[in-house]
Amino acid sequence: MDPIRDILQFHRPLDDETFKREAKRLSTAAQSERWLYMETEESKREPWQGDVCPGLRLAFVAEDGQIEEYVGTVMLLSTTCDAVPGQDPYAVFAPVFAVAEFLEGLTAAQQTSKLNALKGGHYARYLYLPAANGYPDSYVDFSQAASVSTRYAERIFEDAPLGARLRLSRLGWYFFNYKLGYYYARAEDEGEIPRRTTIQNTWAVVDGADH
Repeated sequence: MDPIRDILQFHRPLDDETFKREAKRLSTAAQSERWLYMETEESKREPWQGDVCPGLRLAFVAEDGQIEEYVGTVMLLSTTCDAVPGQDPYAVFAPVFAVAEFLEGLTAAQQTSKLNALKGGHYARYLYLPAANGYPDSYVDFSQAASVSTRYAERIFEDAPLGARLRLSRLGWYFFNYKLGYYYARAEDEGEIPRRTTIQNTWAVVDGADH
């Protein structure tokens, strides 16, 4: 199995010639963990889907119903066009945490096991981000995603130095989309589909409609 070809195949709208060229080039690039990223150009400072940027404020509802705030590094989950002010009023971001926090308090053996699982993509809600541009090994937590004003986000992104930003390469973006889609759309277990079908059939009988 070639994971590079699998990712490209899954997200094809590439023609055959482009597909073969990208697969060959990216197979070589993927030998380094930096295959995930590309350079951020000065002329393209606006937020792109998958961009990582520091200094954004998020809000979450805690167990006691109170609002908790997070101010720090985030990743943009919404599509690039939806993050443009005037297109949509809000965009969705998720917090980014240092891997060291994830491993804190564990034994050496537990740390090795957890880190391998994180890097291997075994946690549905986490996306591992290798160290780059001064960021340590980190991970995105999709489960803590929150909506933010696109105009507020634009100001934060505009003010952040390019050296403090991370932007996904084409392959990195494909992989990000695969992980994000899997987290939000995967079937929980083998009983998921039969369980939903049963509910639908029961509902149809109750209201007498033909669904």
